[in-house]
Amino acid sequence: MIKSISALIFLTITTASIAQPFGTWKNYTNMKVINDFINTDNGLWAASEGGLFYFNPADSSYLKMTKSEGLSSQFLTAVGIDNRGRIWMGSLEGIIDVYNPADNSIKTLLDIFNSNKNRKQINDIETRNDTVFVSTDFGLSLINSNTDSFVETIVKFGNFPTESRVFNTTLSNRILVSVEAGLAVQKEGIQNLSAPESWQTYDTPGDIPANRIYNAGYFLNNIVVATDDGIFAYDGNSWSTFLYSDYDIKDIYISRDTLFSIINNSIH
Repeated sequence: MIKSISALIFLTITTASIAQPFGTWKNYTNMKVINDFINTDNGLWAASEGGLFYFNPADSSYLKMTKSEGLSSQFLTAVGIDNRGRIWMGSLEGIIDVYNPADNSIKTLLDIFNSNKNRKQINDIETRNDTVFVSTDFGLSLINSNTDSFVETIVKFGNFPTESRVFNTTLSNRILVSVEAGLAVQKEGIQNLSAPESWQTYDTPGDIPANRIYNAGYFLNNIVVATDDGIFAYDGNSWSTFLYSDYDIKDIYISRDTLFSIINNSIH
């Protein structure tokens, strides 16, 4: 998903405030720094360094959620939505808050926060059916959205170092995982994701001539990656420059035969 554009969308409207009755405490936080957002049928949910923000473009209504409204952390780094319509928020500290718009309730998952990991930040949240894929600074955690229980945590992808930082996960016909050392691709027909040999890896700057992969996806039947040195494509045999050589591509979003990319805070 395209994350950087959200700062442009919400820059002006996040400075507004809602009057509160005397005696009611309210947190006023800076939500101008947007780390992630999702687009739903009803509107946009944004994870910011000051809490959660919702905007409905149909009627210009909005909602702001901070610790005053029950969040466990206000420094949010990822947001996603599950198959029940609940909003999942990940934080810098590794806390997961799950907000249910149907009854205005919040459930907190502290498994990652209470773990013995040195790095706990949550970087991305994606959902497939009843499984929530949570990319963290030490691996990829799978959570059952029906029970909110952890199924497994993958900490080893092929020959990449154990507990590599996972930046982003793309759920396509095969799972693509962007990690600190490169890209891990689920092998054809493999279901045991915890086994290191289940992943084909492409390292940077060896296989992919870049220093950092931000995101990955399938475009025109090829794997493409957004990097700090342009967009590269894999044709099944080798990687080559596809678009924007020497440009820092912060993010990409693919919709059928159209590829959107973020370059210097502009959309291409």
